[in-house]
Amino acid sequence: MKHKPSTLLVLFIFTITLLSHWSPVAAESTLPVVKEGDVFLVGESYTLASGETQNGNVVMIGGTLTAEGGSTITGDIVVMGGTLSLAGKVNGDVTVLGGTGNIAASAQIGGSLVSTGGWLNVSPQAQIQGTQSINTPKDRKFDFSKLFGQTTEAPKTRNPFSEVLWAVFRTLALAALAALVVLILPRQSLNAAETVRSSAAVSWLVGVLTIFILPLVLVVMAITIILIPVIPVLLFALIAGVIFGFVSLGYEIGRKLEEMTKAVWAPPVAAAIGVAILSIVLHAVNLIFCLGFISISIVVLMALGVILLSRFGTRKYPPPPRTYTSTVMPPGVPPKSGN
Repeated sequence: MKHKPSTLLVLFIFTITLLSHWSPVAAESTLPVVKEGDVFLVGESYTLASGETQNGNVVMIGGTLTAEGGSTITGDIVVMGGTLSLAGKVNGDVTVLGGTGNIAASAQIGGSLVSTGGWLNVSPQAQIQGTQSINTPKDRKFDFSKLFGQTTEAPKTRNPFSEVLWAVFRTLALAALAALVVLILPRQSLNAAETVRSSAAVSWLVGVLTIFILPLVLVVMAITIILIPVIPVLLFALIAGVIFGFVSLGYEIGRKLEEMTKAVWAPPVAAAIGVAILSIVLHAVNLIFCLGFISISIVVLMALGVILLSRFGTRKYPPPPRTYTSTVMPPGVPPKSGN
């Protein structure tokens, strides 16, 4: 019994010591998590949990970006060809190019929200301080009222940064596609490019005639009923052919540039450079009223004519003339002796 007070004293000191060591740990665990710097990821998943803060911009290409409720991003968000799930707070702009996503009701965006070439679900309760521009593929229709100076609705605010970024992305994608096509089909691509060089005007005329004849052919195929399943196959072949013809046009531009600079490029490199130049020119002309639609129409019709004249690159147009050799001697010419 004499040792009871000393035992209680030891237990009290032990408890005080344990609490003194536990309190800082508990305090540290409640501190908010702050991540510094910009984030650039390709084909990965990135999640910002509730209570976390990202001091910087977040750029995601082909991946999944998730910002949970209660999280904060002090910079901008750019998602290209990926998926965005936003339920937290963003102090800057949110741009989604060719991707999908969801903006929850708890989301707060201090800048503008821009989405083009994809599908984005935005909750009506989401707080967006800046402008909102969502352009899905089904909204990409040519407005013929603009030709007559009439507008059906107020013009939307355009985001130059997103438009330039989307143009660069499409140009690089087309250049990569051109290099791949020439790498896989070198002989067919060369034949189509030679057709462009020798018969560019004829190719355009053939494309114009095809556009006028094609609806009649489709109507006849629909009337026969039995040919209805062939219609999607025909349309798919035409779309693939136009893409191949566009690559051929760029390939010929690259070959011309190679000759002018007296350089030596591999065929895929020449095709990629030529398609990139053609795409940049079309983007620049598209900024001029009405000329963009006209220039794209000319390129599409010429590409269509090229694949028809070259038979999808299986021959050059015009085909080389045939040469014949005859063993019949003209009259009055003596035969050669064996001596």
